[in-house]
Amino acid sequence: MDIKTTKSKTLVSNIYKRNTIPVLDRVLVKDGMATSTDMDHYVTVPTHLDNGVYFNEGFKVGLFIEAGEDSGDFPNIEENIKGESLGSVSLDAGKLQALSWVGRAQSTEETRYYLNGICFDHDKAVATNGHFLHVVDVNAAIEGRPILPRKAVSLITSLAKELRANAVTLEFFDCNHYIAHIAGARIYGRTIDGKFPQWERVIPENDGRCEIDIGDFIKIRPHVHVIAKINGQKPKKAAVIIEGGKITVSGDFHKTGVDWDTTIPLKAGFNINYLCEICSGDAEYGDSSSPLLVRGKDYMGQIAVLMPVRVF
Repeated sequence: MDIKTTKSKTLVSNIYKRNTIPVLDRVLVKDGMATSTDMDHYVTVPTHLDNGVYFNEGFKVGLFIEAGEDSGDFPNIEENIKGESLGSVSLDAGKLQALSWVGRAQSTEETRYYLNGICFDHDKAVATNGHFLHVVDVNAAIEGRPILPRKAVSLITSLAKELRANAVTLEFFDCNHYIAHIAGARIYGRTIDGKFPQWERVIPENDGRCEIDIGDFIKIRPHVHVIAKINGQKPKKAAVIIEGGKITVSGDFHKTGVDWDTTIPLKAGFNINYLCEICSGDAEYGDSSSPLLVRGKDYMGQIAVLMPVRVF
């Protein structure tokens, strides 16, 4: 990619936003590569610009204005990556889509920061927010269970789309760093220094079997949100009850005079938004307190586990 003629939204989105260190509110060009950083992640893409520091405002609109500042204070993350490799994984377009799907389960709670990313557990990519869990196979042998931060996942998928890259190579190091190689560009950054939970323990052993199509839930979600408001509930916490071949919302739900039929032979309650984030496939279910397990067919080794909510 030549950012002299093409704007790089990913490069600009990663610029350090504070003005305490002015040089980091710029784009550094050195040896044919333009770099931006937010102090945790570095995005580096090819360019034909001369060496120097450039105003980021220019990059937003495709103009390149020299800042005339000394780049000596611009940190060099490559100097910090001195550890041993934990392994690498090559992600083609299909695996990048799988990674994006796994990323839907990432947490946003800062109190459990170790859930704010995707864990690469040997040959699996895993994410959970405590309410639902996503897993896919990545066909690699990654040691040490490194956790790729949520922003890193966003940067990698964004830059790969921007560059129309056919593949991304992602490598982890035991010094809590990663490098993503994307069509001549690179993203460097820190992994999350924390311990990811033993996710295998939440995989249920259920006897019930059925097919689930999340398209059915996506269609009814807007209606559920409206009914939740009528019932004084917050839409993002709206739960549906699946029982007796019907999907309902709450005890007051029948006053609306609307319900939906379902073929799912299940008696349980679930958050409607989480139901829409899992996957279609072969489901395994138990009683109303048992997690729902769905084995998807979109990606290799695709598994979704959804915890029920108490509605009975």
